[in-house]
This record gives sequence, C-alpha cells and structure tokens, in this order.
Amino acid sequence: MKETQKKSLLKIVTTASVMTLSASLLAACGNGSDKDAASSPSATASVSASPATNASTAAPTLSSDKHYDITFGSIDVDKALAEADKDAMLQQVQKAVNITLKPQGFSADSVNEKVKLWAASGQLPDLLTYELTNGPTASQWIQQGLVREIPEKLYSKYPNLNKLMNSPEVQATKVNGKFYGLPRLSKFSPDEWALDRGYVVRKDWMDKLGIKTPKTFDEYLAMFKAFAEKDPDGNAKNDTIGLTTNFLDVLTTTIKLGSAVPNLGGWMQEDGKWMYSWASKGMGDYVTKYRKLYAEGALDKDFALLKVGEGGDKFAQGMVGALNIQISEGSLKGLKDKWDKFPHDKPMEDSIAILPGWTAPDNNLYRFYGGSFFNINYVNTSVDDAKLDAILRLNEYNLSEKGKELFNYGIEGTDFKKENNQIVPLQKIAYKSTGAFFYLNGVSLGINGSKDVRKLNIPAKFVDMSSQMYDDLLKNAKPIPINFAVEGINSPLKAKVGTLKWGEALIKVVLGKDDPVKMWQEQIAQFDQKVINDAITEVNDIAAKQGIK
Repeated sequence: MKETQKKSLLKIVTTASVMTLSASLLAACGNGSDKDAASSPSATASVSASPATNASTAAPTLSSDKHYDITFGSIDVDKALAEADKDAMLQQVQKAVNITLKPQGFSADSVNEKVKLWAASGQLPDLLTYELTNGPTASQWIQQGLVREIPEKLYSKYPNLNKLMNSPEVQATKVNGKFYGLPRLSKFSPDEWALDRGYVVRKDWMDKLGIKTPKTFDEYLAMFKAFAEKDPDGNAKNDTIGLTTNFLDVLTTTIKLGSAVPNLGGWMQEDGKWMYSWASKGMGDYVTKYRKLYAEGALDKDFALLKVGEGGDKFAQGMVGALNIQISEGSLKGLKDKWDKFPHDKPMEDSIAILPGWTAPDNNLYRFYGGSFFNINYVNTSVDDAKLDAILRLNEYNLSEKGKELFNYGIEGTDFKKENNQIVPLQKIAYKSTGAFFYLNGVSLGINGSKDVRKLNIPAKFVDMSSQMYDDLLKNAKPIPINFAVEGINSPLKAKVGTLKWGEALIKVVLGKDDPVKMWQEQIAQFDQKVINDAITEVNDIAAKQGIK
C-alpha cells in the first residue's frame, strides 16, 4: 500500500472522472502493479535482448561538456536518492547526461502544503512532479509565471521525447498553444489501459453451477446472483457474495463500460453538442443497471463502505464469486499473494477466469482507455534554456532503449548479461533510485513487453491469461469514446463542474428505493444548475473556436 498511498495524491491526465483518475492511480500500484512485478527479474531465465515493442528512434548523443545540478521534487525523492554515492543505477544515468539530481522531497501527506509553500516563497525545485496541466494549482502557476514553457525548438531535438509530445493526448495539455510541462509517461499507448477494468471470477464455481461465459448485462446479473444464492462453495450456508469490488471508483467506472455513458466523467457528444457525461441523458441507463445489481442481491451489500483492498481480501478468503478489479497480470499476482494466505483446494491460477464486462445498449463492447501518462513534471521559470536542455536529455535517456533496458534489467555485468542476443538475469535489481526514476518516465515493459521477462516473477498462466484478454479486447472491443482535445480544454467552469459531488449523489441513488432515474434527476437538480449549464456552454464555445468536432 505504500506506493498506492503515494500515487493516490497525484492527479493524472486521463479523460475520465475524478473517480476514474484515482482508480487509475491505484490500478498501477500497490499490490501487483505490472511495473513492480515486471521490473525485478530473478536469475532463472533468459530473454531477448530487445524486449521493447514500442521502440522509437535511437536516442542522440545525450552527454554535454557542461555539468548541471538539477533539483528535483517528488514524493519521497529524498529517500530514493539518499545513497547516491552507492547507487550504481543513479550514477549511470547521471553520467550519461552529465547531471546530478538534488532531491527536494516531500511526503505523501504533505505534498500540497509543502509544494504550495515552495511556490509562495520562490523555492520551487528546477523540476517538480505534480498535478495535471489544467489542474487548478498548475493553472495558477502558469498565470503567475512560476513555471516555464517547454519550447518545441528544444524538445524536438530528441526523437523519443518528441514522439511523446506530439501524441494526441499530450497535445491536448497545451495551454494557449504552449506546453508548460513534461508528461510523466506510465503507458506506451492509451490502448494499454484496456486491462484496467474487468472482473476476476471463480471459474470453478461457474463450472459447478453450469454457468456459461456471460456476454450481456442480464447474463452477468444472473451469474452474480447464482454466486450469491446457489451455495457455490458447497458449505450449505448462505454466506457467499456474488460481486464485490477492490476499489469503489473502479466499480463505478467499470459499470459505465456497459452503459449508455461509457465515458462517464468525461465529455461526450449528445444532440449535436459536447455534454458533461454525468449530466447526460445516458445516465438513466447507467443508474438503472447499478441499482439492479444492488437491489437484486448480486452486489455486495457493503460495497459502498469497503476500504481499498477489502474486496480482494474477501475474494482471497473464498467468500466471493466475482471481484471487480484491474485484470492485468500484476493485479492478479497481487490478488494471488492474498489468496495464498488462506486454504484452498487449488491454486488461484487454476480457479479463476477474467472477464471484460457486458455489452453496452448500442451492442458494442467497450474497453477502458485514457492518456498514456499520469501527471506532469513542471520546470521552474528560473531554469534557462541550457539547463532545460539538460532536463530534456534526462527525459530522452529515460525513454530510450538504453533507459528501458536499465530500468527493467539493471546494469549489464552486475544484474544481467547478454548471451547470443539474450538477456540472462543474474540477480534481482534493487536500487533505491528507481523510486525517483519512476516519476521521470521510468516505464517498465508493460503488456507488450517480453512474456519471458514478465513470467520471471508472475505465474505464467496469469501472463498468458492477461495477454490473451488484451489481444481480444483490442480486436473486439471499442475504446471508450474520448476526444483528447475536448478533455484537455482548460477552463475554470469545466474544472468546477468536475468538483460537484456526482459520486455521492450516485451512491444515494444506488442505495435508494424509489425509481432510480427519477432519483438521479432529483439529485442533480440539487446542484448549481448555472455552473453545469455555463460549463457546457463554455466548453462548446471553446471547442468551436478551436475547431474541435
């Protein structure tokens, strides 16, 4: 949970709701993150020496005759760089680009307080990992001139960085046509979010009850109810749960995939204009399905009270038939770690299946989709072009094949060796500085990386299971409809409408007794309608001016 607590305080650039944002953060950290699981190979296998499948042009010469000290602020970076003189990974990176990273750290609990104090006192570090470009604090910094522009004439020299900056979702972060930060990459492409929403189900229970793989909402509902009502564990007690969740926001944004608002929390086209999805007509279908799951006993009666991870605990103890969670191999590995603490007839990998969810009313199967980066690294306005260039060289190194190799396998000759174009791990890598590089585009192999590497620390069945699901989703499921340009519109009213308590209103409707559609309309009628209507008008006006369709 330590890494989860860190990331839960950072805002990321995806195009879903605030709830989706926090869910996405948790999706990639804590128990079973793909990064954590795949980046520490054991010494038991060999893999191809060129594992990355999203290779860009090889990095140019990144060294410089002039050395720069760069102050870097991120969560616990002072701890990550505490043993700089002993950290060979850190030394290799610093030597490659001729810099020294000077930590300016803060704890997860003090991030907002400390960063705002630095800003007010003129003590922002040269480079700072903080919120998204169109977040309220960063927008204020831009207006006040506290953070500087990242000009194309500098970043375009570096092919990997230039490719990232020109991706649609990063282009959407521009403010008045300019970049005021460097995206901190977490995925190689938006498609890699596909496994961030789904269900882990007890396949052995499905077989026992004669349940075929569900496709529609009604089929999923029937399966969840059977898990809750038909004694699948055979103990002659009414003590099983049909469906629960590992994180409430993940459930809320998984149900959306099979509803009339698959981009819940984002902006969608409705009646020829851009509409905030929470206020759209499609919410009627969404709240009806959510209520039905709860009212008919398919959904854990305590779903709204669960703390993060408690649903996984229930599943691991054999109490639950279906767990809503990320269905990546790393997430499965984290769940298995819990499962193995309790007695079971079979290993988890032989007891489960993973499912994507049901088709939407338009008969399409949708998959989760979002920006390829979490948050933004800002550069202090006091940094001149020469020092900024050193920062850009650091980013380019981290995105290069050499950087990927370092972050995934460690140092050649110490942590791995190459034999016949194969990487042979020698030991598990354990450098404290990885905690700093994580916030500087230290991206692991991901779902498109070598299966052999991923299987070093994750059960092979999980790797194969997730890989097959990923391939199936990319082939058969549509990404949720996102317009990165609209999502990236920077306006006060757009930001304000996102802060209304939509999630609280939703839970009241799900737990209620009256007609869910009518209750939803009554709930949102309590919000400031002027804020909602003015935000919709403003977004459409800006979109029209910018030629966004």
